[in-house]
Amino acid sequence: APGFGNLPQCPTVQGAKLLTKDGLYWGGEPTQAQDAMEDPSLPRIMTGFDFKFFVQATRFSRAELEQQCSDKVWFPASVSKQVLFKSRDRM
Repeated sequence: APGFGNLPQCPTVQGAKLLTKDGLYWGGEPTQAQDAMEDPSLPRIMTGFDFKFFVQATRFSRAELEQQCSDKVWFPASVSKQVLFKSRDRM
């Protein structure tokens, strides 16, 4: 969906593309996330905290993003999926 991004840790989300060796994916069918969480073939039960959803996400072409990084608009960083999905206290 335009303007919508999905960052799952779940390998069974249809259409998701593997980004990192430690099992971080991008995209896939967001409406299928619930079914993917309940897949008995997974090594552990997934929850909603194993997914990140972005509404109104901005997407760039590779050349545009590389130029913006060169212009110091963005600063790329390597971050583990443990940091991205770290549990936080929620009120």
